[in-house]
Amino acid sequence: MNRKKIIDIAFSFLNMPYKLGGNGEKNIDCSTLTRLVYEKVGLKLPQTSYSQYKEGEKISLSEALPGDLVFFKR
Repeated sequence: MNRKKIIDIAFSFLNMPYKLGGNGEKNIDCSTLTRLVYEKVGLKLPQTSYSQYKEGEKISLSEALPGDLVFFKR
């Protein structure tokens, strides 16, 4: 996985306004952001952040690398 490319693509969305349900054309939400970024490097993610969380592989925070998705539980 090209982590630098993931980060560069993510930064290309930096000034796009947040809107729940945003599709990335004029505005974006968090799950769409991650889905679109990873799609551009050839990885398919589920539609919702909860589905992305459920499909992901659990690692310790010390193992996390730039470009990894991090989810928090309350």
